[in-house]
Amino acid sequence: MDVYHIWFNPKLVESDLEFAGHMKTFLDDMKERGLIAGWRLNRQKLGFYPDVLRKFHVMIETDGVVQLDAAL
Repeated sequence: MDVYHIWFNPKLVESDLEFAGHMKTFLDDMKERGLIAGWRLNRQKLGFYPDVLRKFHVMIETDGVVQLDAAL
């Protein structure tokens, strides 16, 4: 199992909840199609994170590089 970490700040959405809903739809679809093994989405809250990190952190789990290549 490989886990890929991505940190980012969304810019084109109305709210954090809207963004989380879009990410859930997208990543659930990828999982259902067998393109990823699983995923997690975390949001930094209350300012308890270093400035170098972004507000959202997504972890995408794959069964290896071959599955990741297929997803991309």
